[in-house]
Amino acid sequence: MPFTLKANESDRKGLERVLRKQLKAAMAELATAKIADEQIHEARKHIKKARAVILLLRTSMRTPRARTRLRHAARLLSPMRDAQALIKATDELCGTKRRLPAGTCAAIHRHLKKRGTIVRRSADRHKAVQRSRGALGEVRRSLSSWDWSDVGRRHVDAAIQQSYREARRAMKRAEKSVDPTELHTFRKRVKALWYGLRLLGRHPPALHSEVLQLERIEELLGEAHNLFVLQTKTLASLDRDQSASLAKHVEQRRAQLRRRALAQSRRIFAARPKHFGARLRTLRTHDTSGDGQ
Repeated sequence: MPFTLKANESDRKGLERVLRKQLKAAMAELATAKIADEQIHEARKHIKKARAVILLLRTSMRTPRARTRLRHAARLLSPMRDAQALIKATDELCGTKRRLPAGTCAAIHRHLKKRGTIVRRSADRHKAVQRSRGALGEVRRSLSSWDWSDVGRRHVDAAIQQSYREARRAMKRAEKSVDPTELHTFRKRVKALWYGLRLLGRHPPALHSEVLQLERIEELLGEAHNLFVLQTKTLASLDRDQSASLAKHVEQRRAQLRRRALAQSRRIFAARPKHFGARLRTLRTHDTSGDGQ
């Protein structure tokens, strides 16, 4: 389903429509008796998009407990999704271009397969999927009590400018620190801005290039984060030589990803937040979609 406001649709109506659809889609993915890995992945994407909509409402209205409930719903699913992400990260490390020793690859895959089984059993035992779906249902039912009357274009523009400011600050912290958590925080801020601009669709078209670049930056940072998690989750299961080999390859690849992501980010975040905000408002004012509030 398109994650954008429609042409000639007010920001208020569009955001409410998109939020309802993302919640409904996430709940539908979690409604089957046996949940496949791809359904977990899709449900988490819908939840992240719902959270992005909530973020755009922060300057105009109260959203009682919605952010907390959506965060809780996502975290319940995270261990299952992370298990699959680590397998993908291993496959990329063991590919022809960056090949780890075959024995190390085999050992990591065995560990991840065992870990994945444990994670699934734990999720089933604690009814993680059902609880996640329940949290989503609570948010969905609460929407009818929200006061949408003050939501307008200027509030959405202000929220996107705030996301830009937060991402820019996070980039500067990530530039000065080698702490993986700073880079991961930057990734989350980039994703929030990316989703916010995606909601505008191709309106205004002048921002389409930034949307594509933010997507690429998020992908680079996501791969770096998955590699860091892979290393922390598997080192204890490997022997000394295997651990050294994994650490070497992970550190080299993460350093490369970090350099590329930050180089691209410096171009995206060159402007001060107030200048970015002014440009956004100017572009949207001359755009024919939306209600111009």
